[in-house]
Amino acid sequence: MNDAHPAPLSGLLAMGPLPYDQFLILAVPLSEAVCRLHSAGSAHGHLDLDSVMYDGAGGVTLAPSVPGSATYNDDLTALGGIFYHTLTGKPVAGSPDPSLLKRLYPVEAKLTVEKLLGLHPSGQFASATELHASLVLMKDVYDQAARDQPAVRRPGSARVYLSLSLIALIIILVWIAVALIRH
Repeated sequence: MNDAHPAPLSGLLAMGPLPYDQFLILAVPLSEAVCRLHSAGSAHGHLDLDSVMYDGAGGVTLAPSVPGSATYNDDLTALGGIFYHTLTGKPVAGSPDPSLLKRLYPVEAKLTVEKLLGLHPSGQFASATELHASLVLMKDVYDQAARDQPAVRRPGSARVYLSLSLIALIIILVWIAVALIRH
C-alpha cells in the first residue's frame, strides 16, 4: 500500500476494505482536499473511487472537477459513499446495507458514514470543514490510544522468553536433584 505513485482508490479497494487506521490515513487528507476545493468556491461534482488518487501514505489528489450544478452537499454525500466502500469493501449501490453499517467500528466511523449519507437523525455535516475537523479528532484519538497501548513484542522475543523459561526450568530441576541427592 505504500506505493510511491498515486493510483485510483478503486485499485486499492479491489483488495478489500481498509483497516480503520488506514481509513483515517486516507480520510483526513481526502477531506482536506475537498475543504480546499470548497474554500475556492467549487464543488467537485464527481467524487468516486476513480477520481480519488491515493499514494498509500496519505497523499491524495482529486481528478479535475466536473463543471455543472453540483453542490457542496453532493460532494459530502459522495464522500459518504467512498468512506462506506472503504470501510466495508462494498459499494453503497442505492442504499447502504444496515447490517454492514452496524459492523463499522469504532462507532465514530459508523456515525461519520451515516451523517455523510444523510442517515443520521442529526443530519449531514454542515461543511467539508466540519467533516475534516471531526476526522482529525478521530485520528488524534486513535493515535493517542495506539501510543497508550503496551509495547508490542518484537518478532523474535517469543524465542527469547522460551529460552529463558527453559533455562529457569533446568536450574530448578538441578536444584531439586541436588536436594534429593543430599537427602
